[in-house]
Amino acid sequence: MILNISYRKLSLGKFIIGEYKGYILYIGLPGKNNMLKLVQFAKKWGFVIFIKNDIGTYNSKLLNEIEEYFSGNRKKFTIKYIILGTLFQKKVWEETLKIKYGKTLSYGEIANKTGIYKGARSVGNALGVNPLPILIPCHRVIGKNGKLIGFGGGIDMKKLLLNIEKERS
Repeated sequence: MILNISYRKLSLGKFIIGEYKGYILYIGLPGKNNMLKLVQFAKKWGFVIFIKNDIGTYNSKLLNEIEEYFSGNRKKFTIKYIILGTLFQKKVWEETLKIKYGKTLSYGEIANKTGIYKGARSVGNALGVNPLPILIPCHRVIGKNGKLIGFGGGIDMKKLLLNIEKERS
């Protein structure tokens, strides 16, 4: 299976997009480990990486929607995607998808909603390997006292994303 990779520099940095048969499977946030995370994802799910020189129409549409989100002109995404993860991870990510734009929940609250009481750390681990950040808005999950912790794009990006949503909600 070939995971088609394209990338583009957006206003917040270089994003990597992984597409398979017209579905987005992976979004790599800007950062020093983004290629390593991509390779780990591909290996885990049995993909061979093919880096495309041109951005396909579908990947370009997603990148444009992400840029619109950053500018505050988009609250929902229209992209087709597939979530690859364990049953537990998918349960956490599906609960995270329910967090409304401009709102936050704590790791403990997500744990309780998924039936894993006192499972905040497990929720954090699942969100830490979220293959579709921004689409699955793990930036909306915060520490129990409102503290910003844990985000693959870094705490500064998490804060920026939450501020974008707060200003426009």
